[in-house]
Amino acid sequence: MPKEVIIVWIANGFNPADPSHTDPLSQEALSWAARNYRRYVREGTRVFFLIIKSIVRSADNDILHDVMYKEALGALVAPADIILSRETTGSPTDGLAIAMVSRDHPDAELELYACLKEAADYFRVMYRAVAEHILGYTMPLLGMRTLNTKVGLKSRLLYRAMRAVTHVARMTKPTFRIWYNFLNWAYRRRVTHGFGRTIA
Repeated sequence: MPKEVIIVWIANGFNPADPSHTDPLSQEALSWAARNYRRYVREGTRVFFLIIKSIVRSADNDILHDVMYKEALGALVAPADIILSRETTGSPTDGLAIAMVSRDHPDAELELYACLKEAADYFRVMYRAVAEHILGYTMPLLGMRTLNTKVGLKSRLLYRAMRAVTHVARMTKPTFRIWYNFLNWAYRRRVTHGFGRTIA
């Protein structure tokens, strides 16, 4: 049994019918993450529940990290166990936020809860590349937990393509920084123009 665990819930986005909540895939991932959080607490493991401070907004001006924090509390995660990361806008800065928290807790295992296997495969490559090339930190192995989600081929192909490009870009620091900066530029629109969800 690990002495410390950092649980990271990666939300897919807002519920289209009610942006004051996350979408059903996100809530299913949260339910799984919260169950394991409570199990670790019962076993006496020191567990942190990381909320990525995503500042992306819905069309109704809901802020994603505010919605996530409220839902984590509703899933019986204790406020004292919640870590709120630095601000993020998408997967590259999500990775930076996770890496910074991991670096501050070097003995903790990382468990990430995502909505789709292909998304998790991309996150694993992106997050470790960000840690290495942006932060200068070797992130430990990421324990990915993914839902058995049935979604359209478009979402799966998108994440496979993102993973492939990231895998090539990470080969050198300069090329990865170009890719990192491009994605961050693109994701800023989620703050100014509104965001729905990634996997539909």
